[in-house]
Amino acid sequence: MKHCVGLAAALLLTASGCGGDGAESSEQGISASTSTADPSDDELTAAEKKVALRIEAQLAGSEYIATGKPQEAACLAKGMVGTFGTEKLQSLGVLTPDLDLAAEPRFPMAAADAEAWADLELSCVDYQTHVKLLVDAWNDPPLPAAKMSDCVDAVTEEDIHALISGFWQDDPKDHTFEKLRVAGCGEFSGG
Repeated sequence: MKHCVGLAAALLLTASGCGGDGAESSEQGISASTSTADPSDDELTAAEKKVALRIEAQLAGSEYIATGKPQEAACLAKGMVGTFGTEKLQSLGVLTPDLDLAAEPRFPMAAADAEAWADLELSCVDYQTHVKLLVDAWNDPPLPAAKMSDCVDAVTEEDIHALISGFWQDDPKDHTFEKLRVAGCGEFSGG
């Protein structure tokens, strides 16, 4: 379970566990004309701003965002609303009908939605931070700084994008775990 929770924390916006509830994936991906991940306040309607602020308050300093950085919570909240919209976030099971973050988001997401989610996460939190969070989740005690640097160097932003997208599609089969394992960054059971 520690590894599932660690992966969830490393992927920033999942709740307390891995896997889904068996719900169907969303049938349609987001449109090609979606806004950027971190829209300016001018790009959101008043209602969207309220939802984004509510999400931001829930993200900041919570278990939902592993880094705990307020600017990342703001970026992710605005990006979630700007990219997906409130109704889509609810249909994905990310938001409840009361506009709270769901305890367990619905898996799997459609491929287009998962790709957009990975784009969003990486636009708000750099891939090196994702690698560090992921490696830390699998190592107790944490790796020394020099070894962590090797781990960050072992993978690319594209690797982390594939991992995030695959995670949301409930299909994290990619080479990122193997690259990290070969680099001596931990024994990963996720991929």
